[in-house]
Amino acid sequence: MLRLGCMMHSRRRFYEAFLAAKKKPGYAQEAMSMVKKIYKVEEMYKDQGYTNERRQKARIADVKPVMEKMKSWCETTKSKVLPSGPIGIAVKYYLDEYEHLTAFLKDGRYEIDNGWIERAIRKFAIGRNNWLFCDTVDGAKASSLFYSLIITAKINDKNPFDVMVEILSKINHAQTIDDYEQLAKLLVKQTSLH
Repeated sequence: MLRLGCMMHSRRRFYEAFLAAKKKPGYAQEAMSMVKKIYKVEEMYKDQGYTNERRQKARIADVKPVMEKMKSWCETTKSKVLPSGPIGIAVKYYLDEYEHLTAFLKDGRYEIDNGWIERAIRKFAIGRNNWLFCDTVDGAKASSLFYSLIITAKINDKNPFDVMVEILSKINHAQTIDDYEQLAKLLVKQTSLH
């Protein structure tokens, strides 16, 4: 299993250090420049509609060197800053999580951060008091299962209602793992892995 780190969490630490430094030139500003460059390139890939394969190749050429430069910069900077200060915390996080933060470079299907899913579940998290009617563990599991299915359909530009009707009308006939996998495919866009 591959663990994907979230660059957004690293970016947030550097940004907090940048704010603590009152947005003045210095270590935090240097780090933010590198982070901005990475995100600008990622945004360009999306804007230009890169395929997963093209994005993966482009990342190796464009993003990987910046990530490596940032790692080298963090290793050099680490000894020059207070470890418990905002920039020290940001540098330590980046270095500690580097392997996971760069895992997205291995496949064009992987995102640089999990901000998209955090935004997708925000309504659920904000409204969780409305979900207190789940007074049993089974009710809570069922609720979370349906919510996950609905969000997955939305993320894949599918109509959640139509998908759920189709899944629910076919699920009683599912008997094998293959049958359930076919139902799961109703939720996602059909794209090639490469």
